[in-house]
Amino acid sequence: MRRVMTGVIVALVLVSVGAWAQTNGTSAFGQLPPGEQKIARALFEAQTGSTRLTPDQIAEMKGREGWGRVFKQMKEQGLLTQKNLGQVVSNFERQHNEARGATTGRGRDEGASGAPAGGNGMSRGAGHSGGKR
Repeated sequence: MRRVMTGVIVALVLVSVGAWAQTNGTSAFGQLPPGEQKIARALFEAQTGSTRLTPDQIAEMKGREGWGRVFKQMKEQGLLTQKNLGQVVSNFERQHNEARGATTGRGRDEGASGAPAGGNGMSRGAGHSGGKR
């Protein structure tokens, strides 16, 4: 099951690579600040169907409108199925956080050591008297 999920994630990333390779610092997408690039990526990846807008086309729409209007236009064109822009961005963040966990072999509840987060209930300072060492 884990191999299948990893394979699906890799396939999705590879499909998106071609579109991202077309964007550079002088493109409409490349001129967006990082937070707005994230929204454009989320909208790009959320599209359904065979006809899709490129990240640059989405960024160009933003140049004329706000992100809410871009979402509404894309939804009217049948490119999106989500109820609102917040749902698009939340799904994007969740998918990318899961992908990061799958590629590192760590789940959401594991720390850097791979051990479950939370420890044994003792804080780092437990047992320390507060005096100088």
